[in-house]
Amino acid sequence: MMKKPAEKKMSVMPVMVAASFVIGGMMGAGLSSRLAPDDEARVDVSADGQRRLASQMAAGADSHSASKRTGVASKRVRYTQDEASAKLMSVLDQTDSLLRMESMISLIGNMDSAQFSEACQSICDHPLADVRRGELSMLYRAWVQKDPHAAMQHVIENDPAPGVRMNAIAGWAANDPTAAVVWAREQKALDGSEQWLTGVARGIAEQDVNAAKAVLAEIEGAGGQRQALAGMMPYITAGGFESAQTWLASIDDASLQNEAYRMAARKMTDLDAARAGEWASEITDGKTQSQVLAAVSKQWVKTDIEQAQKWVETLPSERRRDAAAELVRELAKTDPYAASDWLYSMGDDVSLSRAQEILAYTAARNNPGAALEGATLIQNEQKRNKHFTTILGRWMKEDPAGAKEWMQVNQEVIPSKVQKSIYK
Repeated sequence: MMKKPAEKKMSVMPVMVAASFVIGGMMGAGLSSRLAPDDEARVDVSADGQRRLASQMAAGADSHSASKRTGVASKRVRYTQDEASAKLMSVLDQTDSLLRMESMISLIGNMDSAQFSEACQSICDHPLADVRRGELSMLYRAWVQKDPHAAMQHVIENDPAPGVRMNAIAGWAANDPTAAVVWAREQKALDGSEQWLTGVARGIAEQDVNAAKAVLAEIEGAGGQRQALAGMMPYITAGGFESAQTWLASIDDASLQNEAYRMAARKMTDLDAARAGEWASEITDGKTQSQVLAAVSKQWVKTDIEQAQKWVETLPSERRRDAAAELVRELAKTDPYAASDWLYSMGDDVSLSRAQEILAYTAARNNPGAALEGATLIQNEQKRNKHFTTILGRWMKEDPAGAKEWMQVNQEVIPSKVQKSIYK
C-alpha cells in the first residue's frame, strides 16, 4: 500500500441520515387507512405524533382534544360553508407544515359532505396549490369516504398532481375495494388508462396485500405495474422478512417478479441483512440478481461495514462485481482510506475493477490521496494512467504543495508517463 502523508490525510465525517415519515390518517367508522401525501408534501414527525394525528383524524381534532382534556365527550361544531372556506384559507396560509396538517385535520373533522367540493376547488385554484398538495390529498381522502363518485369526478376534472390522484383512489379502495375496482375498470374501458387501477392496488394493499395481487395482475403496462408495486411495497414488507419473501416468490409473471425483487431489496436488507444476502444470491435471473446484490451491499454497509465486507468477500467472483462496487461507493463517501484498504486486501481480482474505478472517482474531490491509492489497484494500464493524470492534474491546480508532497512520498508508484505529463 502507498504511504499517506500524515498531515494531509483527510477525514470525512459520517453522513447523518434523517428519516422522513409521511403523516397517516384514519377516517370513517372502522376504517384504518393511511394518508400518504406525495413527496413534495412530506412532513417529519415522530411515531407518537403520527399516532396522535391519526387519532385526531378519526374523531375530529376539536372534539378529540376537548374530551382528552376534560374526560367529557364534546359535540362537534359543524362549520357553515363560509366558515369552512375562511378557515381553509387560514390553514393554507400557515407556514409551519405540522401545524398546517393539524389544522387541516381539525377542519376536516367539522366539515359536512357538501363542503368538500368547494374546499378542494379552493386549493386547486390557490396560488400555493403546487406546495399544498398534501392538504389537497387529505381533503380528497376524506371526501372519498363520504361521496366517492363525486370526489373522483372532481379529481378527473381538475387533474391534480399524480400523487394526489393516487391518494384519492387509494383511499376509496382501502374503504370499499369492490366499488373502487369497478369504477377503475370503467375508466380503463373509457380511455384505456390504467392509472386508476394502480391506485386501487395500493389502496387494497393497505388492508390486504394478497388481495391486491389480483388487481396488480390486471395491469398490463410495465409502467403501471412498476407504479403499483412502488405504492404497494411498504405494505408488502410491513409484515416482516419472511412474509415479504413469500409474497414476492408467489408472483407468477417473471418480469414483474424481477421488478418487485429490485424494489424490495433495500427494505429487505433493513429487515434482515444476512437473510437478504442469502435471498439475493438465490435469484435466478442474472441481471436482476446482480442489481439486487448491489442494492443489498449498498444498504448493508450503511449499518454494519464489517459484516457487509465479509459478505461481499464470500460471493463468487462472477457475482461480486456490482456488490463490491456499491460497497466501495458508499464507504468512500465517509472513509475513502478504509475503502482503499479493503480493496487492497482483496488482492488482484478482475471482479473488483469497477469498484477500483469508482473509488478513484468518488474520493478524488475530497481526498485525492485516497483516490490515487485506489487508482494503483486498477488493472487496466490505460485506465490506471488516465486516473492518475486526471486526479494529480486537478490536485496540482487546487493544492500544489499537497500534491507535490504526496508525489514525493509515493514516487515509486506513479507511472513514468504520468510523471512526465504532470511535470512538463
